[in-house]
Order: sequence, then C-alpha cells, then structure tokens
Amino acid sequence: AEGISELTDVGIDGPVTFGLNPGTYSGFSLTAISGTSPSSYFTLESATNDSTDVIIEGTITIHTVEFVKIKQLTVETGNNRSFYIYKCRFLYIENCAIESDYDEGGISDAAVHIMHYWNGETYFSSVTFQFCSFNSPAPNMVSRGQIGTTSCFDSEFTTDDGDFCIY
Repeated sequence: AEGISELTDVGIDGPVTFGLNPGTYSGFSLTAISGTSPSSYFTLESATNDSTDVIIEGTITIHTVEFVKIKQLTVETGNNRSFYIYKCRFLYIENCAIESDYDEGGISDAAVHIMHYWNGETYFSSVTFQFCSFNSPAPNMVSRGQIGTTSCFDSEFTTDDGDFCIY
C-alpha cells in the first residue's frame, strides 16, 4: 500500500510494473497516476505470474485511472465488494480470480461494481476483463453509466445457483 500511495503522489515516467511477491495483502485504493499513457502503462501483477500466489483480502477501489493493468491476482473479500471501479479509462484486469460473498440484494449490489461516465461528461471510460473467474452470489458484476464500455473476454462467471449474472 505504501508503494501505491507513493506512486500516485509522484507519478511515472515510462512503463512501470509492480511485481507483488507471494503472500496475502490488504485491499487498497488506486487513484490517478500522472505520466500514464498508451506507451507508459502502470502494471500491478504477481511476481510469479501465478494468481494463486498473491491474495488480496479486501476491496480494490480504482478511481479515475488511465492506462493501468492488474494481472494474476486472487481477490477474496468475504461479504464486501471485490472491485469498485469508478470512471476509469483503459483499465485492464487480466488472469484474476475474483471470490466474494457480497450480496446485499439491491440492483447495484455486486462483487464487481463499475461506474462509467454519464451523459454530459467529457470522457469515455473503458474497463476490460480477460481470462478472469468470478464466483459470487448473483449478480457478479454491475456496470452503470451511459458513456463507457465494460468488456469481458474468455472469462468465467458463476454464482451460488450456477448461473452468471451481469447488470
């Protein structure tokens, strides 16, 4: 968490990869990082390239980031959201296992909650999940907002009753 905090304070100059050593870590927040661009992504990933080696216990909150990749992590949250993603551009989440028991019963309650931009706002947000597994009570994911895309490729969605659910 200290490294991520410093990263958001200082920014980057060129592509940066944080490789997390095997272990269990607390949830964290990631906000805008100055210096990210199409040629300067910030990547947070398992140092061993194995999602079972790095476990995040708690919610990952990602707010207004651009050009960020999160790779090869297991996110276990109990009765909390796994991801809360708010107005992000070019955010890629790859090869992650997302495990959550979060289900408060509301229409916007899900293990993964994504908020895109609304009409009248300047930007277009984009969030892509690839090669991820989602296991939680229904719904697995909620994507809200009018100006943005949520894409899921080669991912597996399961709920307690065996069906996937995305709003």
